[in-house]
Amino acid sequence: MVKQNNAKLTEIEKAARDALQDTAKDVLKLAKQKAPKKKGDLRRSGRVLVDDVTVRVVFRDPAAWLQHERLDYRHDDGEAKYLEHAVDEVGVEADITSGVIARLR
Repeated sequence: MVKQNNAKLTEIEKAARDALQDTAKDVLKLAKQKAPKKKGDLRRSGRVLVDDVTVRVVFRDPAAWLQHERLDYRHDDGEAKYLEHAVDEVGVEADITSGVIARLR
């Protein structure tokens, strides 16, 4: 019984990790489209980082935080709050939930 429960827990953990990764990739793709372009360095610096069941979307360009937070900056191609807006548009919670459910069927 314990072995069977452990196997099911492992299956659920894998489904959650995979759903988190897929959702993070969706967020990153949209955030890159929304990020200010100028030379393109900021957009190219975006990554999905995975550690066990923790998934992060990051932009490593030195100006990433300023470009994200400074609402007074003008962007001809892109916008401030590019990552935050991408998270909202993807609908992270619903996307992860549906991803886990689909993997467990």
